Amino acid sequence: MSEAQQNLFSSSAIGYCLRCGVRCRRQPGNPEARLLKHTTDNGYCVNCATTRWFQGLAIVNDRGRGEKPFDPECFRLPHVQSQFSAIMAAGNADAKPAEIDWLEVIANWHLPFPKEKRKQRRKS
Repeated sequence: MSEAQQNLFSSSAIGYCLRCGVRCRRQPGNPEARLLKHTTDNGYCVNCATTRWFQGLAIVNDRGRGEKPFDPECFRLPHVQSQFSAIMAAGNADAKPAEIDWLEVIANWHLPFPKEKRKQRRKS
């Protein structure tokens, strides 16, 4: 087994999603990727990263203000999935559309994301 193959299966190459806890493989990402990037640090699985992307959209966030709340069940629709595949291609995403488990995205939609850690101020 080559060193690259050994590193792939070493415990340091395995991480856990910071949101749902599923096992993830850490790997270097494409520097050209603008969404759903691979990481060598702890991060989110592809399903939680997809959820985070959608929850960052204004149309999803604004729906709760007096209108009907956003229903993640729309992710079952094939045309929504294919449209997101086109967005992924345009954004040079590291993840592949087939890696997204849309049923998991729907099931975990209301899970909270961990709070961002504040950066430490440097003492001068």
